Amino acid sequence: MSNTKMRRLSMHADSVITQLGLTKCKNIIVGGGSVRGISGGERKRTPQPAEKIVSTLLKLVKGGRSVVMTMHQPSGKIYNMFHKVFLRSDGSPMYFGKGAAAMDYFSSIGYTESSPILHESYRLPFESFQW
Repeated sequence: MSNTKMRRLSMHADSVITQLGLTKCKNIIVGGGSVRGISGGERKRTPQPAEKIVSTLLKLVKGGRSVVMTMHQPSGKIYNMFHKVFLRSDGSPMYFGKGAAAMDYFSSIGYTESSPILHESYRLPFESFQW
């Protein structure tokens, strides 16, 4: 790859990082397992940039673009930003439609709510269903 192309790609990446408000942390390793990275308190705040990214993608959608993304266990706040969701369990499709309607759908096919187990910031709106 030519130096000119590399410079253009780097400038584009920096532009996206700036748009997402991630300039201060672009060279920071989150870490985990055997890789040392940010502190535990900082790790708890990693959903905040995710909300910023999803919010920015939502602006693209409102501008007429289509966005397809995958996210593992988004917070309820992020989940509620999605217009449509495709939910899977062990790789099998379980639901496709409006995120806000998922709970009603699972109720209609016989799933019942149970006591919430996980902390609110890690729970999807329908996570209290018994699978």
